Amino acid sequence: MTAPCSPGWRYVCEGRNGRKADNVNITMEWRYRGEGNCSLVVADPLSKRVYRLLKQNYTRKFQEGVVDSESKAQAVHEDLAQVVSYVRWVMQPLLSPDYVTVPKLTKVEQDFIREVVRQVSKQRPVRRMKKPGDRVDEEVQWALILPDFCFVHLPHGRLSGAHSTISIEIKPKKSFITTYPKRGTTGEQPGVCKFCMHQHLKRQSGQWPETSNYCPLDLFSGNKQRMKHALQSLIKTPQNNLKIWKDGEDVYSAEKRLDLADILQRWFNDPTLKKSRAISCFLDLVIEILMMSVSPDDPQPHSDLTRSPTLQRCQSSSFTFTTGNVCQWLPEGSVLERVYAAQLLDDLEVMNVFPLREWGFDGHFPQDWLLDSEAFRNLDPSSIEWVVQKVKRFLVSKTLQDCSIMVAILPLDSLDLQKQNGPGENHYGNNRLQFDQQWYKVSVALVDLDPKPLDKIPVYHKQASAILASFHDTCMETATVPAAEPLHVPVRQLPVLSALPCLAMHPRVPEV
Repeated sequence: MTAPCSPGWRYVCEGRNGRKADNVNITMEWRYRGEGNCSLVVADPLSKRVYRLLKQNYTRKFQEGVVDSESKAQAVHEDLAQVVSYVRWVMQPLLSPDYVTVPKLTKVEQDFIREVVRQVSKQRPVRRMKKPGDRVDEEVQWALILPDFCFVHLPHGRLSGAHSTISIEIKPKKSFITTYPKRGTTGEQPGVCKFCMHQHLKRQSGQWPETSNYCPLDLFSGNKQRMKHALQSLIKTPQNNLKIWKDGEDVYSAEKRLDLADILQRWFNDPTLKKSRAISCFLDLVIEILMMSVSPDDPQPHSDLTRSPTLQRCQSSSFTFTTGNVCQWLPEGSVLERVYAAQLLDDLEVMNVFPLREWGFDGHFPQDWLLDSEAFRNLDPSSIEWVVQKVKRFLVSKTLQDCSIMVAILPLDSLDLQKQNGPGENHYGNNRLQFDQQWYKVSVALVDLDPKPLDKIPVYHKQASAILASFHDTCMETATVPAAEPLHVPVRQLPVLSALPCLAMHPRVPEV
């Protein structure tokens, strides 16, 4: 059937399979959803989908060796196809299809790109438009499409529409402390997590006007008091680690801070709830969602990962510790447990992975890339296969250290509950939760799951060196910080890296 030809409607162009995608209305008001260094994300409020458009920061690496824009577009398409493949064959099996949706790679028209960028330009933060590389590359007519996880996607159609959807994005960051030598010494790393140490460098560089008191180790602790303290710290200083939306409209972030307490009090629609308690009540609800499993009938793990409570605590955390409130087990199958377990794939850290990066790994992940525990134990630690597996695990861990957790929450009426008793309840990670005598339909999703390229390892190494140097300059010379506590997880003894044959011809890791 031919699509409508009224003004304002444009086709999404044919993909490589020769079929046309859905129509896109560019006359409506598209919504700015967010952006990073390499892409701009915009939302279609009609179809409840988001389009990830590429910036020149991303596409300029494809300029070398190409003779025309078509060749560049082809190179970009191949790279994005690798992103899709990585999410499908690495992230989804590792983290569970309940949390991970594979993006759709689609070709779009230049007119669509220009119009959408024009519409959202006033919504973009000024700091994101200062450099030429921040511009969306209109020559590259490819976009990645995902459901808009600011909404709960309902397999049984629309609900009553009497309630608004509140959604929250949390970028949790690295959940544990690893050890490597201090600058100029062979001592242990201080017992401060990477995020908290990085705050010192961000303050020195003027990246953020306020220092965040958020600590990832508190969020991943499994202890609800510590978790709530972590979320309260994000509310106080969101930086780029927290955003809150109401019906897809940004209401609270680093760039926009409306009266969140008033918004939440109205959303709960509870006459007994005081405004001063609204944010606290909301955070309690979010914690319940972060701790729930979306597949309670499927207790089997989706991958062979080590599970353990986070028994570490960060010496920089502003949480007041008392006996018995350090940590608890993260419920198996919860989104935090999945992210934490996957992050633990890296047990070397960048300082030790840095000299391994050029040995035997071509950047591709076959479907059976993650060896089970028995197979991995049987690898010869002096073999290239062992090194390749370590580099792969490091890069996968880095993906999870930069991912975002999207939680969407929709209150349900009694009539809505009757509509939600059919199949497909876990589609897009949907589930129901009763909290404080109210039922909610919730959606939990993991996004920003792109593969980390091998050539980023030197960048990570340089950043880690700068973070540690800044922390020593501002803290270590004026105060004594205890060494990092060991992770209480069953990790086999690693061989001395310098004994590996593949390192014999490589200079040793530079000191920080």
